[in-house]
Amino acid sequence: MELALSPVILKLMNEAKRRGISVDDVRETPDQRAQREKEFEDKQRKAWRKGMKKKFWEEYSVWPDGKPEEFTFRDWRPNIQENVEATKYVARQTLNITKELVEQGKSYNVVFLGTPGVGKTSLALAMANEFRKVGKFVMFVSTTELKRMYDNMYDKKDLIPKVDNIVTWMKKAEVLILDDFGTEGMGRDKGVRVDMQNSMYEVVNARKGKTTLITTNNRIEELQAMYDPKIISRLIPKNKDHQVVFKGMEDVREV
Repeated sequence: MELALSPVILKLMNEAKRRGISVDDVRETPDQRAQREKEFEDKQRKAWRKGMKKKFWEEYSVWPDGKPEEFTFRDWRPNIQENVEATKYVARQTLNITKELVEQGKSYNVVFLGTPGVGKTSLALAMANEFRKVGKFVMFVSTTELKRMYDNMYDKKDLIPKVDNIVTWMKKAEVLILDDFGTEGMGRDKGVRVDMQNSMYEVVNARKGKTTLITTNNRIEELQAMYDPKIISRLIPKNKDHQVVFKGMEDVREV
């Protein structure tokens, strides 16, 4: 139902149109206006989420070489490993986990365990790709690079606020990838520097109810020797179905 307008108002509207001024909303009912405003807010919210999704992945993430990496499940090539069946198995397990987390809306941590170069990071990135498709804020953090920042930040003061910001975004990301977790330790039998442990403790506590993907070359017992056991207990899933173990595979990275 349109609002009835007086001849004077109609005359003013015609003059406004002649001058190129939009007057379409003048005839709106209250319900129509409320619907239009809701649609506008939804559009603004989608645009904001799209921008933030891009920032988490490209700007807030800590990449090994400073450039975002991409990988999809279609890129996975089992035949490059001698143990093809094992390679197919970890891909199927990861895909099933991804469906639970993305399509069913579940939330839990996933750990990828295995030796270097077997594809742990690749499958974590494939999961990230699926999360990003549905608009999730996904952040990638190379713990090796993060440790390098901690090592240098007291000599380079500009790194202090940068590290603080990274830790803040790690807490807020809807999905966080901790890549090469454990390489930041000072040896398999030595602990991670205290300030980095403290930050990781804050991150883990802030991420209850969110999903964190962890790739590591270490055994869980080795991680427990590097970190406060409370951190590992809250970060590494105990459910074997949420542990993707790469067995009988070789380093196939191209040098």
